[in-house]
Amino acid sequence: METSGPPRGARRQRGASLRPAAASAITASHQQVEEMLQASEAQFRSLVERTPQGILVHRDNQPLFANQACAALFGYATPEEVLRLPTVFSLMAPESHAQLRAYYGACRRGEFALTHYACQGLHRDGQRFWLDLQTTLVPWGPVPALLTTLIDGTIQQQSEAMRERLAAIVDSSDDAIIGKTLEGHITSWNRGAERLYGYTAAEVLGQPITLLIPPDLPDELPAILERLRRGEHIEHYETQRLRKDGTRIEVSLTISPIRDSTGRIIGASKIARDITDRKRADAALRQARDSLEQRVQERTADLEAANAALRREIAERRHAEEELYRLEREAQRVQHFVLLGRLAAGVAHEIRNPLGAIFLNDQPTG
Repeated sequence: METSGPPRGARRQRGASLRPAAASAITASHQQVEEMLQASEAQFRSLVERTPQGILVHRDNQPLFANQACAALFGYATPEEVLRLPTVFSLMAPESHAQLRAYYGACRRGEFALTHYACQGLHRDGQRFWLDLQTTLVPWGPVPALLTTLIDGTIQQQSEAMRERLAAIVDSSDDAIIGKTLEGHITSWNRGAERLYGYTAAEVLGQPITLLIPPDLPDELPAILERLRRGEHIEHYETQRLRKDGTRIEVSLTISPIRDSTGRIIGASKIARDITDRKRADAALRQARDSLEQRVQERTADLEAANAALRREIAERRHAEEELYRLEREAQRVQHFVLLGRLAAGVAHEIRNPLGAIFLNDQPTG
């Protein structure tokens, strides 16, 4: 029976001619894949080398790969110097070794993934610095390895220490320091606020700040919040507030807007100082001053009255002296006239009796 198609010999001849082409195509494909893998590896290495984070790959505490940023972080010139270290713990302070072994062991078991860990690194010159580690298990040849990214955590640790110191300062301040949202809800409450207002932090966090404002005062909160939204600072704003027991106290408020890292206003901080005693002292001082002024006015009036009386007495005495002087002068004139009268009378008598004097002169002396 005859079959259609090319003869068997022709098929064999055709298959033999196709084998080199297929082999050539497979070889080209393999070359293309190899080139793609090489390009991908080059891109990966370029990316790893250019990243600012240190990258360290290690297995059983032996370094397998390190990028330039990792070498520079610890003071080495090249990654090869890092790879020649006997163990990755040569890069860490001795007191961190035990915790790091436990941390790396947990990462190998898959208990942690991309977990941050802080420890002290050891610089090539012996100086210590804070490190922020992030480790995960990755494929690396036939056996997985640990890939650790390393960041110099000195600035972060310093910032954290600064935040802790500031938090301690805020918490130990005698003044009440309160954080609130732009809607007026309390977000932070220090011990000074507890002492001033009588509420614990648990009682007020999340509560509206109106909890502290006397209900009979004008509604000042919207105006304050609006000024804060505009970025204004409010200093030495004197008003009244309520304690938990209902006592009304006088306070001086300093309120400032709180901004996030982008400069956006997200809330406000308020410092409240109890000025009740100062207000009472001011009131007592004003009362004493008013009383003193009243006494001075009264004393001045008394002095003015006494002075007027004295002036009247002086005037009366002057008038009396002038009248006495006038009378004395008048008496002198009268006396003068009296003497003149007597003299005139004597002269007249002599004129009327001229011989009497002669007779008297003729009498013999005994």
